[in-house]
Amino acid sequence: MEQDRSTVHRGGAVRLLPLAFVVVIAAFVLGNLLALLSARRIQAANRRISQNAMVSIVDVSRIVHDIDLVRLFIAAHIFETTTAQMAPLERNIAQAEADLDGAARDYDRLAIFPGEQQVWGNLQELMDGVRQPIRDVLELSRTNQDVEARKAFATIEKRFGDINQQAELLLKLNRDEAARTVDEIQNLQRRSLLFLAVITAIGTVLGLFVTVSVTRIRKRRDQELAEAALLLEARNRELDAFAGRVAHDLRGPLTVINLSALKLSQAKPEEDSALAVLRRGIEGWTD
Repeated sequence: MEQDRSTVHRGGAVRLLPLAFVVVIAAFVLGNLLALLSARRIQAANRRISQNAMVSIVDVSRIVHDIDLVRLFIAAHIFETTTAQMAPLERNIAQAEADLDGAARDYDRLAIFPGEQQVWGNLQELMDGVRQPIRDVLELSRTNQDVEARKAFATIEKRFGDINQQAELLLKLNRDEAARTVDEIQNLQRRSLLFLAVITAIGTVLGLFVTVSVTRIRKRRDQELAEAALLLEARNRELDAFAGRVAHDLRGPLTVINLSALKLSQAKPEEDSALAVLRRGIEGWTD
């Protein structure tokens, strides 16, 4: 009975092995798929942040460049004395201010990093604060009031310095964010590779475990089948021996009965037909 229960248990285990294979393969595929989707999603987000930082750096560099151009053109405007000489410089100043406004509009929608809005707000206030003083300096320069124009220009030089300082803060903030994003992407790649390696190792171990289990169960079943065949052969031999012994034990009494039937047939011929049937039955047993 205990052997039968063990056999039934192993049979159930064998039937569950295909399901175990399916579960292992499904878990392995699902784990790799989730890791791949997660990695792609995070990489896409980090890529957007990195691109944002790069574009922001370009826009801030444009702003700094335009501010420097305005300063140079104003200094050159004060140096000139005629309207013909001043007109091209004023057009250059207007063009630099227009590009500055465009860079500011482009940058305004990109200021999303922590602390960036505050620095960007300070920079906008500083840029708006120098617009009217610049017009005043240009107005003095047009009338060749160069001394007063230089004095007025000197008063706004500190504001230009503050603008450059705030712009440098924005550049540093975006560079740091871009570097942090690159580090995060690299860390993500390392974590993804580690996760895939762990999933692969677990899948390999489970696969080996199932394979070893299948091999052991099959070996036990083959051994049990061999033992059952040997046992059946032994029992067949025992049955043959038992049948031989029974036939040998019955042969003596049946021979006596056969002889007795023969004598009765000779003594009573009228009963010969019935005795003949008896003798044929006895001969069938003794053959």
